[in-house]
Amino acid sequence: MAMRSWCKRILAATGALTFLTSSFPVWACGPFFDETIFVYTTHPDVPLRKYAGGTLGLLHPDYARSYLVVAYRYLEERPFAPPEQNALVKMWEDRLSYDGSQYDVIDKWKEARKKAGVPDADLRIDEFRGCGKRAEWGGYEDNFLNCPNDAFTTATATLNNLVQKYGTGSAPVKEWVKAQDMVFSHCSGPQYDYTTKMYSDEPPLPTALTSGDPASLADRAYQVACANFYACNYDEAHKLFMAIAADKSSRWQPYAAYLAARAILRNATVGSAPDRARLLQESATALKTIANDAGVLASVKNASLNLVAYIEAQLDPVGRLATISDTVAAAKDEAHVARDIGDLTTVYDKVYGVDFENTQSVLPSKKNVSAALQQSDLIDWINNYQGARDSSARLEALKQWNKTHSNAWLIAYLAHARSQDLTPALSKAAQELGPTSPAFWTVRYHLMRLAIAANDKARAEKALPDLTQAPPSTVNAFRSLNLSLVQNVEQFLANGIQHAAGLSDETTGTDFPDDLAKAEKANDFEPGKEWLIPEAADVINEKMPLSLETKIATEDKLPPRIKADLLQAAFVKAVITNNFPTADRLNAPLQAALPKLSSHLADFQKAKTADEKRFVAAAMILMNPGLQPDVSFGTGRPESLYEMDDFQNNWWCPAATKSEPDANAVRSGGPKTIKISDFVAAAEKQTAARENQTVKSYGVGVNYLLKTVLAWASKNPQDARLPETLYHAIRSPKFSCTDKSTRSLSKNAFDFMHAHYPKNQWTVKSKYYYG
Repeated sequence: MAMRSWCKRILAATGALTFLTSSFPVWACGPFFDETIFVYTTHPDVPLRKYAGGTLGLLHPDYARSYLVVAYRYLEERPFAPPEQNALVKMWEDRLSYDGSQYDVIDKWKEARKKAGVPDADLRIDEFRGCGKRAEWGGYEDNFLNCPNDAFTTATATLNNLVQKYGTGSAPVKEWVKAQDMVFSHCSGPQYDYTTKMYSDEPPLPTALTSGDPASLADRAYQVACANFYACNYDEAHKLFMAIAADKSSRWQPYAAYLAARAILRNATVGSAPDRARLLQESATALKTIANDAGVLASVKNASLNLVAYIEAQLDPVGRLATISDTVAAAKDEAHVARDIGDLTTVYDKVYGVDFENTQSVLPSKKNVSAALQQSDLIDWINNYQGARDSSARLEALKQWNKTHSNAWLIAYLAHARSQDLTPALSKAAQELGPTSPAFWTVRYHLMRLAIAANDKARAEKALPDLTQAPPSTVNAFRSLNLSLVQNVEQFLANGIQHAAGLSDETTGTDFPDDLAKAEKANDFEPGKEWLIPEAADVINEKMPLSLETKIATEDKLPPRIKADLLQAAFVKAVITNNFPTADRLNAPLQAALPKLSSHLADFQKAKTADEKRFVAAAMILMNPGLQPDVSFGTGRPESLYEMDDFQNNWWCPAATKSEPDANAVRSGGPKTIKISDFVAAAEKQTAARENQTVKSYGVGVNYLLKTVLAWASKNPQDARLPETLYHAIRSPKFSCTDKSTRSLSKNAFDFMHAHYPKNQWTVKSKYYYG
């Protein structure tokens, strides 16, 4: 079930030491439901270290560009050594692990504060704030991560050291914590009151100590500087950090010059200073001086170099992108390759104006790219591979392949190619690639795709490779493609039932597994459970007659979850279409698959007339809201079929049988066609159409249920089962989709119930009708 929900965009950040380096979007949304991922389309399968090591699988054109950059290197036979592979994985994990909250480190800080013997306080810590320009509604246009994880981990470590030195609950500890609380109050800064449409005052800043031991004086000086930084007082923060940098007795001295340079940079990037370019250059100059200092800490040197690269991208993004792409493509600086690839993708978006909120941003044509970037084969390849599938892109890829004969341009051309475009030379190059080539899976996929498009079944089957060593997404993409070739029910099920590549509730705004860290620790790919894919579910629901659906459900060896779903769907459809012999045939296997339905199904078996069978089945469906005449794809409904789903995913709606189009398709592969003519005869398809029309004629599911119950009640008002069944029927519209007829049906049932059973316990509970 897909659920849309309200989302808020914020700007999150990662960075060296405790301060902002760059921003990227994250979303805080809800509610979240697990969704089955059959083919990952924006990133490779996990564990990502397999991809970092060169196991590319089928290279999807919609992968985030950092993955395509890595693919390019392997396709160009410039692999990454193990240390660089580890760095790549860490870069990806750092980008993906931030979920918009820092509850763990903040909670650890609060716990350390408590253990230190400091009295509890009402600590409101929000790590995000805004500075600079305000929007019309009074708030800031963008919030940024002001106090990242390291701010809290550093404070926690400092507090623990002070407790060891001075003791729990000591005066120095309490005094330091009091000042640190003031520091963290500036993480979010003044709070906006939407009623008064005014901000509160900036919280008070800690003040410097006038007496005490040198260590305490130094610690307070550092707290005052940090508080000014978080309060967006960047000029004052710069002055205070420079004073600390001159104090060789301070334990914060090794970091202070770097933090002073960061204050200049922050002023340029989120402050309101008009001379942004000058401040950026001033910060870069200071950072280069720090990096060239032989005595500087290694962590500070690396952080300074990273920021210099960031500033260069701000001052000259085109030049920086040209430099990075050349460095990465030619493997000129492997020690920093993960950082460079991360920077490349960020600067790319800046140069080309790619909007992270619009995944369909139009990539630029080559004529609109600067001369420096036109020389970058890497950038040219990315633009081509991710660009529109048209003749100009195809001709460009062919031109580049004729010039380079590289695997990167081979797969780019194949991705754009039509069935008539495969020349003998290209075909020969593609056929010669073996399973050890990083391009193997992508090339084979397109060879198979092109053969299918040419109606050359023999060539398509020959192109299908052994999939035992392929990543799960690659296996599923090939099986989805193979659905175009199936000739019988067995082949249809073998390809239409696939192991999930992953499950995700998308709480982080991505479709990565919910526990990425656990997935990354796996030794190899770990395919999930087997499920029906969307296209296969559509065929069963829309194209298969009940007779074939029943045959599959009762005879084929299927995973238990899929078998149970097929049995219940066939049973419900049989009842709605008045096919009671089929419903009776399904009774015993359905009881075996779903034993909680046994009492209802036993009553169904005992029912003497078709009308009674219809009523008993309606009662069972009302009391088990996951029952419906359609099979689900993927994990399906989040609740069990016996339980009510609070988000109205109960019973069925007219449009619920259709999945999202081409949910598994690789974009370059185009739409898939499942040819069912080999195992569903024309007469059977006509029967299926009639059956589906009968189901759809009732509209929403609750209408059918209400009508069925009312029809039985009007003729059999003495039936003791009616009060409870009417109760469930009356309230069913509250938890399902409805149409214009539903409310009157619910009211009719309500009126009948109150007229015939006014004192019944179920009537007392039925205070309203719905629709």
